[in-house]
Amino acid sequence: MVRRYIKKTTRSNISEERIQLALNDVNNKDCSIRATAKTYCLTKSLIRKRLKQHNSNENCNESAASEILAFYSFQSKYSSRQIFTKEEENMLATNIEDCSKMQFGLTYQQIRQFAYSYALQLNRRVPNN
Repeated sequence: MVRRYIKKTTRSNISEERIQLALNDVNNKDCSIRATAKTYCLTKSLIRKRLKQHNSNENCNESAASEILAFYSFQSKYSSRQIFTKEEENMLATNIEDCSKMQFGLTYQQIRQFAYSYALQLNRRVPNN
């Protein structure tokens, strides 16, 4: 593999502001999904997926919707399967570091079990594997 690979495409460089503007246009019925995708240089499937997520958040009650919006803040396309928020992940990391500093080292499997039990306490959806 090349040591200093230079990416040749800008395919994944989509700003969230553009996506939010496109979602607002479609929600306000200013444009169709196809016209909005063409205007903002986005794909129709991306707009449909984000609209589906946005509309499912609106159908929930407000407390659950605010929690879902805080969790799925559309930071990047890879954070959609994330279980913990940044704060929860930092809290988990500091607890593991504290255990290590107290000379109570945890194995990798014990850390995974600890994170799984923490996710269950927070009532998060966890994959089966």
